[in-house]
Amino acid sequence: MELRQYIELLRRWWWLLILLTGVGAALGFASGRLAGPVYGATTTILVYQAPGALPGAEQVSQGQRVADTYAELMQQRPVLAAVVQNLHLNIEPDALKGMVRVSPVRDTNLVEITVSHKDPHLAADIANEIAAVFIDQNVEAQSARYAEPLSNLQAEIGQLQANIASTQADLDSLNSGTATLTPQQSQESARLQDLLASYQASYATLLDRFEQIRLAQAQATDRVSIAEQAIIGKSLPSSSASVITLEGALAGLIGSIGLILLIEYLSDTIKTQEDVESVTGAPILGMIGVIPDTNTPESALVTLFDQNSVNAEAYRLLAANLEHAISQKSIRALLVTSSTPLEGKTTTAANIGVSLAQAGWQVILVDMDLRRPSLHKVFQQPNKQGVSTALFRRDSDVMEHAALVAENLHLMTSGPTRSDAPDMLRMPKMVELIDELKTRADLVIIDTPPAMVVADPILLARLADSVLLLVRSHMTRSSVLRQTVSIIERSGATLLGAVLNRVRSHGDGSYYYYDYNYYDAPAAKPDQKNK
Repeated sequence: MELRQYIELLRRWWWLLILLTGVGAALGFASGRLAGPVYGATTTILVYQAPGALPGAEQVSQGQRVADTYAELMQQRPVLAAVVQNLHLNIEPDALKGMVRVSPVRDTNLVEITVSHKDPHLAADIANEIAAVFIDQNVEAQSARYAEPLSNLQAEIGQLQANIASTQADLDSLNSGTATLTPQQSQESARLQDLLASYQASYATLLDRFEQIRLAQAQATDRVSIAEQAIIGKSLPSSSASVITLEGALAGLIGSIGLILLIEYLSDTIKTQEDVESVTGAPILGMIGVIPDTNTPESALVTLFDQNSVNAEAYRLLAANLEHAISQKSIRALLVTSSTPLEGKTTTAANIGVSLAQAGWQVILVDMDLRRPSLHKVFQQPNKQGVSTALFRRDSDVMEHAALVAENLHLMTSGPTRSDAPDMLRMPKMVELIDELKTRADLVIIDTPPAMVVADPILLARLADSVLLLVRSHMTRSSVLRQTVSIIERSGATLLGAVLNRVRSHGDGSYYYYDYNYYDAPAAKPDQKNK
């Protein structure tokens, strides 16, 4: 989207931006006042792998990765559940998780455990307990890898200790029985001494293996210690009512922007010049603002009764563009239609006629809406004669069935309505009628029913040299407009361009910008055109 489109969105939806931003701010303020202050307490722990010494450069790098892992583990359920149990908290572990934030300190082996709570003392207790529980669980988890071999060694050592004690007792008993040993006793004493020596050697070997495993366990165990315990919590700036109010306003603003973009995406109505040109493939020849009331000639015919108004100027600019198009393409009969009712085609046709007549053109307005005619109401003319009477005239002048409603401007109303209106449009005399009117004027403007309502515009397309399509801003749907263009193309008519009607002003009376000089050729004077 171009910048001006975003500006237009802002112009149309500023009230929703302000409304939702205000609602977000109000909700934030209310929640901040009701919730009260929140306190934060932080415990810092140190993670390193070298026991009994400060960490080196390589250990710092390894410790950082371990710290990242531990930061996640400290927020998991096993740790939090133990904290809840140890401190007798009346809260679920999942709820406690929402109060805890664990984050490694950048470029260090330090991890900070921050707890937010309404009670500053309890915030500190929870932070310290999380650290203590995690350290205990970490030691247990890492020690479990060596538990089985150490247990087996302890069992063997215990058995050897028992064997050594038993052998030593047998040897002492043999030596204490008499001062002089018999040859048989001497042999037994030597055997016991050899067995005792064997047991003692095995015992020493097992003790050495036991110590080696314990040393390996100590070297392989990540060391975690408390670097700084949490003290009484301090009030968090983010918990103040002003900050929460600002956050609520920001959330409301972001939400309103998202909602506006969603509405615009889902909306299928035509809003801008770009929308019309994208759907129709035809140029925009004019943009007309909102005329609040079109029920009276004074309000509808702004080019006649309110010539200094913005809308009157917009119609004159539209007429100027039409002059260029008519001059280039030798258009003598222009059909004006729309997709659906209430898009402003009749009012537009009338004001185009007046604007061209004021510029010196001889113009004939023809009301071909034989079902629901309305041009005679716009000009406050009777409808006793017109198209329906002219078709059945007997060698009378065709202009006798039209009335002069302004200088250079004649109006041929529909005439008395008939039940066979569709058949009248198919009559060969209808072609003759329009051809004759072309010889009497510089331009014949034909007002027709909406193209998506009845088939009349398709029948009338053969009478005109080109078609001008009315599109109502924020009402005409893209899908309907696309079908209308398809109908016009299937009828064999040429779509000259489109007019975007009821465009909302910017407050200063101006509308969207568009190229009023779309056609390069200069406007032809009425007396320069071939009759």
